[in-house]
Amino acid sequence: MNELIFNHCIRVGFSATLFILTYFCCPFKTLAQQRERLLSGTVISSNDRNPISGAILTIGKKSTNSDNDGKFSISTTIEIGDLKASFVGFKTKLIPFDLNKSTVIPIFLEVDSLDLGSVEISTGYEQKRRERVTGSLDLVDNKQLNAQFGPNVLNRLEGMTPAVSFDRDGQRPGLTVRGISSINASKSPLIILDNFPYAGEISNINPNDIESITVLKDAAASSIWGARAGNGVIVITSKAGRKNQEMSIALNSNLSITSKPDIYKTQNFISSSDYIDLEKFLYSKGYYQSLLENISNYSVVSPVVELLRKRSAATAEEQVHIDRQIEDLKRNDVRGDIDRYLYSTGYNQQYALSINGGSEKNTYFYSAGYDRGKNQLSATNDRLSIKAQNAFNLSDRLSLRTNLLYTATTNRSGKPDPASIRSGVSQGLYPYAMLADREGNSLAIPKIYRESYVATAGGGKLLDWKYYPLEDYKNSNSSRKSQDFLTNVNLEYRILPWLKAGARYQFEKQITEGKTLNTEGSFFTRNMINQFTQLNQVTGAPKYFIPRGSILDLNKIDLSSQNLRTQIDVDKSWSDHSISGVIGAEVGQSRTNGNSYRTFGYNDELGVATGLVDPVNSYPLFYGGTATIGNNNTFYGTDNRSIAYYASGAYTYLGRYSFSGSIRKDQSNIFAVKTNQKGRPFWSAGAAWDLTREAFFPLSTFSYFKVRATYGTSGNVDNSLSALTTMSYTGSPNSLTGFTQAVINKFANPDLRWEKTGMFNIGIDFATSGGRISGSLDYYQKRGTDLLGDALIDITTGLKVTTVRKNVAAMSGKGIDLTLNTLNIDSKIKWRSTLLLAYNQNRVRNYYLSTYQGSNYITPQGNLITPVAGYPVYSIFSYRAAGLDPQTGNPLGYLGDKISTDYTAITGSGTQVADLVYNGPSTPVVSGAIRNTLNYKNFELSVNITYKLGYYFRKNSVAYSSLFAGWVQHADYMSRWQKEGDERFTTIPSLVYPADPNRDAFYAGSETLVRRADHLRLQYVSIAYSVPGIKLKKLPVRDLSITANASNLGMLWAANKDGIDPDYPYDISPPKMLSFGLRAKF
Repeated sequence: MNELIFNHCIRVGFSATLFILTYFCCPFKTLAQQRERLLSGTVISSNDRNPISGAILTIGKKSTNSDNDGKFSISTTIEIGDLKASFVGFKTKLIPFDLNKSTVIPIFLEVDSLDLGSVEISTGYEQKRRERVTGSLDLVDNKQLNAQFGPNVLNRLEGMTPAVSFDRDGQRPGLTVRGISSINASKSPLIILDNFPYAGEISNINPNDIESITVLKDAAASSIWGARAGNGVIVITSKAGRKNQEMSIALNSNLSITSKPDIYKTQNFISSSDYIDLEKFLYSKGYYQSLLENISNYSVVSPVVELLRKRSAATAEEQVHIDRQIEDLKRNDVRGDIDRYLYSTGYNQQYALSINGGSEKNTYFYSAGYDRGKNQLSATNDRLSIKAQNAFNLSDRLSLRTNLLYTATTNRSGKPDPASIRSGVSQGLYPYAMLADREGNSLAIPKIYRESYVATAGGGKLLDWKYYPLEDYKNSNSSRKSQDFLTNVNLEYRILPWLKAGARYQFEKQITEGKTLNTEGSFFTRNMINQFTQLNQVTGAPKYFIPRGSILDLNKIDLSSQNLRTQIDVDKSWSDHSISGVIGAEVGQSRTNGNSYRTFGYNDELGVATGLVDPVNSYPLFYGGTATIGNNNTFYGTDNRSIAYYASGAYTYLGRYSFSGSIRKDQSNIFAVKTNQKGRPFWSAGAAWDLTREAFFPLSTFSYFKVRATYGTSGNVDNSLSALTTMSYTGSPNSLTGFTQAVINKFANPDLRWEKTGMFNIGIDFATSGGRISGSLDYYQKRGTDLLGDALIDITTGLKVTTVRKNVAAMSGKGIDLTLNTLNIDSKIKWRSTLLLAYNQNRVRNYYLSTYQGSNYITPQGNLITPVAGYPVYSIFSYRAAGLDPQTGNPLGYLGDKISTDYTAITGSGTQVADLVYNGPSTPVVSGAIRNTLNYKNFELSVNITYKLGYYFRKNSVAYSSLFAGWVQHADYMSRWQKEGDERFTTIPSLVYPADPNRDAFYAGSETLVRRADHLRLQYVSIAYSVPGIKLKKLPVRDLSITANASNLGMLWAANKDGIDPDYPYDISPPKMLSFGLRAKF
């Protein structure tokens, strides 16, 4: 070791001596004769012809950066040589120059698809140069967005970034960034469209107008948004015109075709033969006796039960005929009618036309899009979108940008969802139901009252009281129309080349109108009219308390929001230093007003109502008793106002050491003065080190290697809460006093404040020499404090509640994000791969439990919040199970440490939280995608596989009490325990009579039904062809590409052996979709 140190010192000393001798012995006359000359030019992106700001230009040992307009100048004594140009996101280029011929050269840099992103990223407040960013973010460019089809822009993010995850459950939040950061408040990320929060519906945004999407993941990237950034921020940047670009016309046309869902794959079904045999068994036990004798509300029974009752009083000959009828019903399968008469192939068409271009003084982008589609139940949708964006250089210092977006959407109802075709108050439909006869004529099924009752009720004086599913939807039409108008203006004044001041204003107005017209031919209207009809005891003439005609329901939501922002931007580079930052203030207001009302006796052709109803007093019902008619009238409104002050800055030294910081103070009208005055600001700090600019770094291995570390805080809020006591008026007067009444819905909480999330992030960005491998790796930790949770309240307040929502809860989380890009083959065939991996865990750290009874923390489907300290927010807890009793087939559980079948005790006070089994989280711990792309000549093939690992779900199964009472079926019924020894092959309990709801509840919540949810899914396969330019010479087309895409292709593997899709465990998986696209530029 000492010898190595000695030899190293000798080499250093020799090099230093040689340098000194060379320097001082060199003829000064020669040095003096070397004359410096100036080389200048402009660095431009070859992709979009935009200038590149901050590019590094190097000649020998001298370097400089391009300015905001991409211009540069560098002095050199070299007259003939090479200029090196480089910038993050672009391929490094050597440009030969000869100063004797020209001192001005243009430089065009090509985008490097394997590098770490685009030239600049947007936070919504500023454009940041990628090399200066210390925070963690993902950028999805236009090409990646267009890899998938569909009208919703955010859905195209699936499988494109590791941090964004999608949940199709419906109960949990559908889209999250780095998991959840709250327990009871909003869990959705903040959506920014062109620098401002977007208050409208995401479905209003035309994906064809979007240039890129940036996901701000850590505090340094997102905390500038302060109190609304706790769940992450998604910044959507729309397309804009380009400077000095001739007019370009782009045309996009897409067609997506969706196949019918495979109804035969549903688990919620029992064969008609088995179900009719069950009904016979129940009838023999007298189960239906109380229903058949009920003459107060004439509860629905199935056709087989009606036949069995007839059979009881029939002659032998009639019994034979009835038995034959029942046997015929066993051959029916309602799924066939659903498939034949309800479902059809769906489609969606997209058309988009855009015109863009610009000069030195003005740029413009105009577009129009039209989408129309029909889903598998024949519901239709239309969307018209118009966008106009202009930018003007009013002078050398003053610029103006305007943006206008208008969207109009219309959705109309179609055929009924099979799940909505229910009989009575049940939750299902008997499996042998017939929706149409063999000739296709619509048939009736019992809806609310027994078939034998509605056939004779009123002696023909009432309206037809039968329910025809295949006809009813034609008389019950719903539509929803929405108009969204958004405009923003940005005025900027450049005080100095590196300093500018600006003001931005945005206004958005969205009006949504809903209309449901139930004509007199609909069951809804006929049933209401009949319920409130009385027959004259002498003449038999009907008296209608609800007038004949249609029932019209209207609702309207009027949303308006506006934001005003003033800001100063700094961006200066000199010598070895670079600084950038913003400081500003903004105010915002979001106001929502809504109303709904109902009109009876409406004539749609004339647009008038023929009568009024009394919504307050009670009226007699036809089958006995009284009720109020009501009018469905509601009026409501919210007004949220906020003000914020913020600052953000970054400093870079030698192009390698970067430091950033931000601070923001938010105030809101939902808080009391105490919180607004004393609230702590949100802040962030970060640092980054570009090691590839260090002399000691092995450039032979890495062409780019950057280390980042950040920490900061951000917030979250529940706008439904208030620091003050709030109440709402009810629509009907008090039954005792007759006066208008109100109820308290929010209790005073003067200490209400923002939820707070602190996040630490450390990461690296890298690219190997030669561009074979690139990517980023991040590790983060989150800690949420002041989260909203339940807290005890003094019961002597008389408010009839024991808890209120306060800032008393806490949670933590941690995770890893990995993006890895590889160029596997680089020849005539190019093979690129991208691996996306996200690891995320969360734990509840503090939460008040109002009860410790175990049943309160068992969710039947594992998709509800179960906030128990020490466990994930979404957890699956279960009753301990000990298999089936070999003699009876009863499911066995535990009371304490003893095996028990006391289901009342097990599902009641006998099981506490500590007695439950924790199975695991119900949201993925690991998720991501593997994307492979092959290029050959003008063809491109892309395959994307997504995966979710490390989580669980609870499958549905048979529940006998629901099966008997509500026709709620499950295929597990056929695999139930039926005889001794079956317990070796099945875990499904035996059928017992009478059914025990507590027994069903224990089995449904037991660990027996929990399955691993890990799976791989083939998300899409896409093939694209770009027509070579030589074939377009005789056409007015500059670029032409054709794409075919197949998506929703199903699972490749699943850990569970039940054939259940964990993304849709209680429903049918979405059908396959085939899409075709054409893109042309003129």
